[in-house]
Parts: sequence; C-alpha cells; structure tokens
Amino acid sequence: MKLTDWRGNDYEAGTRVLYGRMSGRCVEIQEAVVLDIWTTYQCPDSYTWKRLDEGQDPPRAKAWDREAREYQDTDEFVKTESRVRLQPNGRGSRGFYRDDEDWDSATGERTPKKTKAVVLIITENITVIKEGES
Repeated sequence: MKLTDWRGNDYEAGTRVLYGRMSGRCVEIQEAVVLDIWTTYQCPDSYTWKRLDEGQDPPRAKAWDREAREYQDTDEFVKTESRVRLQPNGRGSRGFYRDDEDWDSATGERTPKKTKAVVLIITENITVIKEGES
C-alpha cells in the first residue's frame, strides 16, 4: 500500500521518512523507516479497530430502525483510518528523554538497544526523505 506525504511524494514500506514526536511540550523531528501501511475500520458490532486487507471494502454502517426495532445496514461505509508503522533509526532533531541504551549494573556499562517501532494514526505530517537527502 502507498500513501502520499504533504509535499506530494509517495511512500511505502522501506521508505525513509521524518515525523514529529512529542515529549511534554517539546516537539522533535525523528527519522524512521516505514515498516507497514494499512487501513483499519471500527467494527460496528464490537467497536474494536480491525485491519482491512488491501482492496477490501469496509462493512456498511448500521443505523437504528425505530419501526423494526433493530439495526439496519445503511448505504454508507463505516469510518476508516490509515495507519503507518515506523522503525525509528535514532536520528532526531533533539536528543531529549531518549531511551536508546540499557544500563548493565554488573559491568557498569551502557549498551545500545534497538528502539521500538511506533504506529502513527495521524499521518498528515509524515515527510518523505528522497534519495540523496541526508
């Protein structure tokens, strides 16, 4: 699946991007690699978010029918959202409150650790890093 950033550049799994992340009131720009892009919908029966397969349509929304006293399918689809899973690579505009190292109390040394992947629901601020840009 592909999405387009705010500058009109397409991105997909494997693309390097920048995104904003916050700590308190401070914003940092973080560099990451896209791992996965998918669409979710809110299930009308359980109200949980479920993943759609690529090309699959979401289910129809339901509305209460007073006369029949039951829910009926409508002509509209349920709400959907795009989600993007990113793997930060440790390069950011600021280095505050980072948890990139483990402390080994036995040796008294710090060892680097891999940062956890993040999932973005708000994808409008993702910016593609084109090849040749650093």
